[in-house]
Amino acid sequence: MEPVIEASGRVLDSARVQGGSGGDVLAGLREAAVAGVAVLPDLAVTRGRLRLIA
Repeated sequence: MEPVIEASGRVLDSARVQGGSGGDVLAGLREAAVAGVAVLPDLAVTRGRLRLIA
């Protein structure tokens, strides 16, 4: 979960700096969620790697 939290935190920080108090909060949250999901590993690939290791 750490990579997800770090990625979404970076996007939220940059949105806060760029948007200030007048920025669209929902757009910032949406971008943070997308950034978090983008760093999730592909589960099928991960399962294949674990099978290979086993």
